[in-house]
Amino acid sequence: MSVASTWKPSHIILGGCRRTCLRGLPIDFHSTTRTLADTAADFKARFKLSLADAFAAALAKERKTELATGDPEFKALEREIKVRWLK
Repeated sequence: MSVASTWKPSHIILGGCRRTCLRGLPIDFHSTTRTLADTAADFKARFKLSLADAFAAALAKERKTELATGDPEFKALEREIKVRWLK
């Protein structure tokens, strides 16, 4: 079972080592496509999400996987994507 997770820069203090610090974290980076961007834009407009959250949801939908989160903003997307709620 796959889980798409989201990370926001505000979750960690990076100082001046953004790129090198991120390499050590369990994060997958994905290039965007027009289809992914369109889905993210749709989610952002309909569900009032941040751009980062909209892309995380769009990626989960595209990959047909769960999005693991504790963020209550994703509650509205439960009909669009599968959400694994973190406690």
